[in-house]
Amino acid sequence: MRKVTFAFLWVFVFFIPLENLLVFEALGTLTRVLGLVAFAVGLLAVAASGRVRVPSPVILISTVFFLWAFLGYQWAPSHYLAGVSVRTNIQLLGMIWLIWEFAPSAQPQRRLMAAYLCGSLATALQTIWSYLVGAGRYSMNAERFVGEGFDPNSVGVLIGLSIPMAFYLVTVYKRGYAAWAAGISCVIACAAIPLTGSRGASVAALAGILLLPWSKWATSPRRKLSLAATVLAAVAIISFAVPRTTWQRIGTIGESIASGDVGGRGAIWRAGLIVFTEHPIVGSGTAGFRRLVVPHLGAERVAHNAFLSVLVDHGLIGLALYLALYACLLATILRLPALERRISLAVLACWLVGAMSLSLQGAKASWFVVAIVASQAVLARGRQTKRTKTILCRFPAHSLAVPGASRPSRTVASG
Repeated sequence: MRKVTFAFLWVFVFFIPLENLLVFEALGTLTRVLGLVAFAVGLLAVAASGRVRVPSPVILISTVFFLWAFLGYQWAPSHYLAGVSVRTNIQLLGMIWLIWEFAPSAQPQRRLMAAYLCGSLATALQTIWSYLVGAGRYSMNAERFVGEGFDPNSVGVLIGLSIPMAFYLVTVYKRGYAAWAAGISCVIACAAIPLTGSRGASVAALAGILLLPWSKWATSPRRKLSLAATVLAAVAIISFAVPRTTWQRIGTIGESIASGDVGGRGAIWRAGLIVFTEHPIVGSGTAGFRRLVVPHLGAERVAHNAFLSVLVDHGLIGLALYLALYACLLATILRLPALERRISLAVLACWLVGAMSLSLQGAKASWFVVAIVASQAVLARGRQTKRTKTILCRFPAHSLAVPGASRPSRTVASG
């Protein structure tokens, strides 16, 4: 039963980057259906085995945060939007628990990363196909490419999160089909992100790439040469394939930030801060941001910043819980072995930069990152146990005796 649950969970994670691919009118996205099935099978598996893992601090803090968001439903300006958000939060909490319960060791965790990587590869290929057939979107005189039904900014970050995971799988497996597939998907992801024309996603992906432990992989002259050739090939392909107008748009990052406009987000952020001052402690209510900025902006707008969205909707209490969650996550990362620590930091950096310009607080990919990093806490405990054993082996038992103390005398039994 647990294997069946993990199979459903794997398929669910695979479709996280593709959740807008199939949408059912009555049930919603495909990931919602798969998530409900996986959760139901998971409950049956736990009931059949009669055992369940003790929740980690990350899961406990996430539960408290979602409970506070549920309370915010009571004073939300739109109960319909708040209800949608609450249902999404329940599904996200279920996903976190499923990953914690059914991926308790390194091997299933890597398989879930591979599932996300496969899904993001399909999204990247869709983006490249959109470029090849000329199905681009125009924004500020720049051509942007993305699959039908997807947002270019969100897709760029979703693909960017897969790059550190691909690097991790290449480093772990080293050779064979899995390593080659992960390496190729990494190159394809690097080519697809600039095609979206997303400045925030490009910076987010770059932040993750710069934190990758390149020396962990290039351990031999042959691998260093292979790495250099791959990087040069990727740079050449990206330079010539991405349209000039798209590069020009990405190159305006510094100018956009300096002007304070940030692609029209500056006015939205200022309006959000005004709304925040009206209900600073408990917030304006779940999913209240988009409705409450209408008097200031003339239309509904999302926050385009995960932390500002949490601050306005859930107040200082909600933001404190949200920050505590990521502080706990960071504490877990810092205790991981060297490779997993650098990979997790790269993933978290990519998400953090993306969250500064996108409302990712309710995205499944965001909480998948939370769940997969939290589930790696077992690797930190294993490392601590191994260190303790190594240290104890260095000291003979008699060396632990107190200086000056007499050794016990031997007694000879009389026959």
